[in-house]
Amino acid sequence: MGQEVMSRLTEDNVKELARLLTPAALTKVKYDLALMAIADRENLTVAEEELAQRMTDVQTSIQERLDPQKLREFCRLQIRREASEKLIRDSLKIEEPAPTGEPAPETIETIETEAAPTPDD
Repeated sequence: MGQEVMSRLTEDNVKELARLLTPAALTKVKYDLALMAIADRENLTVAEEELAQRMTDVQTSIQERLDPQKLREFCRLQIRREASEKLIRDSLKIEEPAPTGEPAPETIETIETEAAPTPDD
């Protein structure tokens, strides 16, 4: 965080930020835990080649040296999350609603009107 931002943070500002951000953070944690549970239940694994490529991509995008073990674990979790999300998307079934016996809505024709005059006209 920049020095200017840090100098503006007061104890009250930090408490207010925590209050505002807590609900979203809890939702994100629950979402990630659910994805990891799915990955575990479905035995989703990460290929070594995919993990190596992701690590290279992340390391390249960040201009500082990262701890290799932490980077490896971060990338592995990220790939498993993505695989869980894909599994969920791929297993969704979109069904057409059952007919209700009501007639289909009539097609509404577009009525073209002349453009209203502009002040320049």
